[in-house]
Amino acid sequence: MLHTLLQRWRYCILNGMPVAVLLCLALSMPVAAAGRQQITVFAAASLKGAMMAAISEFETQQPDSDIRLSVAASSTLARQIEAGAPADIYASANLLWAEYLAGQGMLVPGWRSDWLGNRLVLIATGGDVVITVMPHELRADERLIDKLPEGERLAVGDPEHVPVGRYARAALESLGQWDALRPRLAPTADTLATIALVGTGVAPLGIAYGSDALLSDRVRVVAYFPDSSHPPIRYSLGLIDRQDGQQNELAQAFFDFLQTPSAMRIFADHGFRTDAPP
Repeated sequence: MLHTLLQRWRYCILNGMPVAVLLCLALSMPVAAAGRQQITVFAAASLKGAMMAAISEFETQQPDSDIRLSVAASSTLARQIEAGAPADIYASANLLWAEYLAGQGMLVPGWRSDWLGNRLVLIATGGDVVITVMPHELRADERLIDKLPEGERLAVGDPEHVPVGRYARAALESLGQWDALRPRLAPTADTLATIALVGTGVAPLGIAYGSDALLSDRVRVVAYFPDSSHPPIRYSLGLIDRQDGQQNELAQAFFDFLQTPSAMRIFADHGFRTDAPP
């Protein structure tokens, strides 16, 4: 316990909160209701809805559990974990960040799984008429630059920082459209931010994960990027090494639960691919 408190205290200081150190330490103490165990899950933003549903199901099965969820870009979460942020499980939308943490000794050996997949899609505002065709697989001869009204931009996760942006860049390069579209991009923090821009009409088109687009009533999918146009979109699950030699049994139980058939059905219902190739 002392080691964990010191680790979280270090995280507060490194993130510029010296005045709030005592408060941060207090909040680091177990505050769950009597008898309830608590863990924190750091998950990629695109996992938010599905992860919340999975947590609800798990807590129903185990009423003595209290699972807290924090979502952000996979890269942001990885850096926070490296800096000592209080997390028990890391769910990344990019295998490279999971491998990075493993290489830093932050993940428990043998407790990592590449367990979900996703699709990369082109989205438009729900009632927009920029593209009126039915959803289809995007072809190389379909120039997206021609579908952008003059002065408008294509919303997409920042290719320099977030996984969905890197997948989008790879897909556009594969289709021979990256150079033309690069000056017309509107970089976002994650796929949820992309959907927000397109859903509110700030950007007419965007590139997002199929799972997020499926659950939003503000956007519609107009095309799918070919799987062959970008690296496989795989989500990696890892158990954070507490560094004190005492792994949290609740974290281990939830890690295992996320890979059960019942949990996989939840993720499938939220648009994730549970049978994607590795």
